[in-house]
Amino acid sequence: YWLLLGLFGPELIQLLYRGNYIQYAPLLWLAGMYPIISGVAVVVRTALRSLERPNHVFWASVVSSVSAISITVLLIMNFGVAGAIIGISVNIALELGVMYLFFRSGEESPTLATVAPAGSKS
Repeated sequence: YWLLLGLFGPELIQLLYRGNYIQYAPLLWLAGMYPIISGVAVVVRTALRSLERPNHVFWASVVSSVSAISITVLLIMNFGVAGAIIGISVNIALELGVMYLFFRSGEESPTLATVAPAGSKS
């Protein structure tokens, strides 16, 4: 649907909102990227959790939250709806970037110990 939003955004806004928000039509391309970036972030988040690194997921969320509180609020105050869309995109991109850096940090996951059957000597 991202392609449809980008190509027919102005017409859709005209139809659905009677043209009231037509000035935001160019931002539909950016807003449509959010689910894609968010989907990639879910994959990286899941990979970090499967590598038993939930602390890295936590810190990436902290970075995103601090960004939302500071950068996004300032963008909204200065640019309104456009600032909100840009701010949300910046937040998820920051979270994804931090998680990716943690994922690529080279820290090895703990090895799984082999459990010997009960009664056997190892």
